[in-house]
Amino acid sequence: MTKDRNLRSPPAAWVHGFYFYHMKTTPSVWLAYTLVFNSTEYEGTIDVMGSDFILAKTRYLPVVGGTVDFFMARGTVELETDDLVLFEYFWLKMEVKLYECY
Repeated sequence: MTKDRNLRSPPAAWVHGFYFYHMKTTPSVWLAYTLVFNSTEYEGTIDVMGSDFILAKTRYLPVVGGTVDFFMARGTVELETDDLVLFEYFWLKMEVKLYECY
């Protein structure tokens, strides 16, 4: 995961998780993943899970937790498909919006 579209950019975080297709009528996946940050700027994880309707231009997934700098994080992740070559790769633009709920 990088801050821009350049593959040679230094990583901002890495992602670990899984997805599976869960609807027969509409292309949709269920995602559960963790964004892992380990830098001087941020440290910790952000946990995301939810349903992603692939054909929608913009999708929103809930942030359901986190650790260290993101302890008990809540918010949303906005996903937008930036580039897609079927069966080869896809490029997602992701914007994380966290709420303050202390």
